[in-house]
Amino acid sequence: MNRVIKASVLPLIIAASTLTAIKPSSANVLKDLGIGVGGNVISGKIFDNGSAVGNAASGAAIGAVVNATHKKSAKKIPSLLQDSAVGAATNIVTGAVIGNGHAGKNAISGAADGALINILK
Repeated sequence: MNRVIKASVLPLIIAASTLTAIKPSSANVLKDLGIGVGGNVISGKIFDNGSAVGNAASGAAIGAVVNATHKKSAKKIPSLLQDSAVGAATNIVTGAVIGNGHAGKNAISGAADGALINILK
């Protein structure tokens, strides 16, 4: 029972807390969240890494953190390398916190998600 609660409720709490910390006026944040969720669920399925719910929660965190690292006043988009590194680090930490997947696979899929967010800016 504890395992079911950990696997289903904890990712939802993390995703909800991520969403409530975001200013609702920024459509850009919601776009990054959507890209992060979709990308991480797909890459998790491709790599057979973690659960879909856990990957969705991690993807939301990736989208939020990558977006938060962008300077809102700057007109230029941060580098692909920066967003990939932020995505990888975020997915490693989030995966470890919620017990979702392998750290190496989380790093790869997080880097891919960060790059995807950067490319779709």
